[in-house]
Amino acid sequence: MSASTCETRPAGLLRRLRDRAGAAGGPFWKKTAIASGGILALVLLLLYLQGTIGGEKVGPGNVPLVLESPPAGKTAIVETREVEDFLEWPGTVRSRTMAQVSTRLMARALDVKAELGQAVRAGDVLVVLDDRDVRARADQAKAALEAAKALAAQAQADHVRVKGLFERQAATPRDFEMTEARAKAAWAQVGQAENAWREADVMLGETSLRSPLDGVVSEKLVQEGDTALPGKPLFVIHDPARLRLEAQVPESCAQKALVGMEVRTRVGPRGREVLARVEEISPAADPRSRTFLLKAAL
Repeated sequence: MSASTCETRPAGLLRRLRDRAGAAGGPFWKKTAIASGGILALVLLLLYLQGTIGGEKVGPGNVPLVLESPPAGKTAIVETREVEDFLEWPGTVRSRTMAQVSTRLMARALDVKAELGQAVRAGDVLVVLDDRDVRARADQAKAALEAAKALAAQAQADHVRVKGLFERQAATPRDFEMTEARAKAAWAQVGQAENAWREADVMLGETSLRSPLDGVVSEKLVQEGDTALPGKPLFVIHDPARLRLEAQVPESCAQKALVGMEVRTRVGPRGREVLARVEEISPAADPRSRTFLLKAAL
């Protein structure tokens, strides 16, 4: 093999490799240039944010405050004064005087005379209950009383008669004592019969329920035909002239409230402002909501 031939083959191989790299490396060099440009821009941005380039650094220390004079003709006076701290809580307006009307017997409602929101006077009939059973017991108690009085009168007459005979020594001491005992027992029976008749008469009065005060019917819990039960409220009457606000106040705010303190309230859909005075503050908080019940008279 000659020397010229050995030199020509490596040169041709190198040329072919360079041509292939130039043909296939166009997109590669383009992507490499874009990535390098992005990295360079990021480095320059970091240097700018650090203040290395593009501005002067502010050294540590105090910077003097430049006070600008107010515009001519405009001045302001600075003063110290107390500013009211407003705290708002939702509440409910209730009557200070409220009565629940119920009966002590079980009977059917025959005639309901009061309606919800109606103004009533003390003594007005609200509802009439069926009184047939109660009236029958009252009549029985009255008849028993009359019978007891008749027996007592007879026993008293026998005692008076035996007493006269005893004084004339025509009756024995035993007869006198027996008639005296029978007379006392008879009058005791009269007392029991009178109490039974009074109780029956009171129960008869329970069949006509009346309003205990002047006010407005705030709750109506009975309809005609319903059965009234002992102790179950049928009506709730409240006095609209004596109202107060009841609100649940958070524990942090209740410590600032004092009895006798005046508070501003907004009442009604239009938010009419009314001045109220704190009357009661519950000494114990509600264990679930951690609030205190506050009552203020309107």
